[in-house]
Amino acid sequence: MCKLLAVGDLKGLLAKVLGMARMEDILNESGLQQAIGTPVFDGASFDLYRPKMWEAMRTDYPTKIDPKQLKGEMLGDTENPATYLHRQLKHWKQETEQVPERDALMTTMFQNSVVKAMPQPVKSTLEDVVGLNSKTHREFCDHVTHAVEKYRKDEQKLKEQVKEAQRKLTQLQLGELTKKDKKKVQAMVTAEAPGVGPEATVSSRGPLPTAACASEPGTTHSASDKCACTAPTMEKQTTK
Repeated sequence: MCKLLAVGDLKGLLAKVLGMARMEDILNESGLQQAIGTPVFDGASFDLYRPKMWEAMRTDYPTKIDPKQLKGEMLGDTENPATYLHRQLKHWKQETEQVPERDALMTTMFQNSVVKAMPQPVKSTLEDVVGLNSKTHREFCDHVTHAVEKYRKDEQKLKEQVKEAQRKLTQLQLGELTKKDKKKVQAMVTAEAPGVGPEATVSSRGPLPTAACASEPGTTHSASDKCACTAPTMEKQTTK
């Protein structure tokens, strides 16, 4: 069978551990002034005064806080801001055994840890908010959510712009390569095609008429060859 603690049990424990003076201070803070210096209330159930006494003891002997344990975790790339804030608040409550929203100093410390854990653009946006630390917990959460959503929207827009710029650059490069390939093909066709150039033009007209050379007996040459003997002859043939 379990035993229920009475007010007198706690008085004796506190007096032994903390001393009479500190025991009386805690009783005062717990609303048990009538139990000081008299055993009248020693038999009363401790359960009736438990919440107030624990609160008084937490105030006088707060939990030692390790700043490293309270450092805000980084926000996930796709994590919902409200979910992140709820998770961080729960973590703070577990580590400090206090409710940050109910204490001004704890609220400020919590807000600062959240801001420091944000991506740099979000952090800069929040730092520019006038009187952010004086906002209520609800207002602070609204500011964080709005800043995160704006940051993600801007990031997505920037990614789309970069992607579009890369697509246009690729098209431009392909167009330039296509033009160069066409020029190479045309040059190769021109170089290899028959019937091009002065020699091909002459041969396509057929053989030119020839005549005996007067200056060099026994030889002939065409009308295109430059020789003094053929000039008058060709002129005569043309006149006829």
